Amino acid sequence: MHQSPTTLTRPPLHAVHGELGARFTGFAGWSMPLRYGSEAAEHRAVRERLFDLSHLGQVEVRGPLAPAVLDHALVGLTAAGRRVPRPGDPVVRLSEAAEPEQAGVVTSGAPSPTPHRPIAMARLRADAAQAPARLGVQIRGHTEPVETAPLPFYRRPR
Repeated sequence: MHQSPTTLTRPPLHAVHGELGARFTGFAGWSMPLRYGSEAAEHRAVRERLFDLSHLGQVEVRGPLAPAVLDHALVGLTAAGRRVPRPGDPVVRLSEAAEPEQAGVVTSGAPSPTPHRPIAMARLRADAAQAPARLGVQIRGHTEPVETAPLPFYRRPR
């Protein structure tokens, strides 16, 4: 079914695609870039600069807990010791003056030969993810100090 350009939804990066010289087509209700000049230019644009995935999914969060669900960030963690954070382990904010306060939860973890220390990803409250904070992961009754780390943990040299 063909949709007119006026009924197509524009992805958030539509203007950027236009500035880069994209020609658009309708795809699944979205105005999507088809190509940037020639086929070779299209290949280079996707591989070297920009590939917009915003049309591939939408999330709708409803209900009284919606603001809390959306007020989180996925972050990388590196552990200082040898204990490996595992999914479900609580991430806590450490304080000299008070008991540790839960700030999030580990979503995945593993030993890592690349940074030579255990790594994990965790879903943290936005306030704990943005501000510098002393964090720890509670692993089998022990609190292991961790630091936030940029994702991905490793980038292959080009």
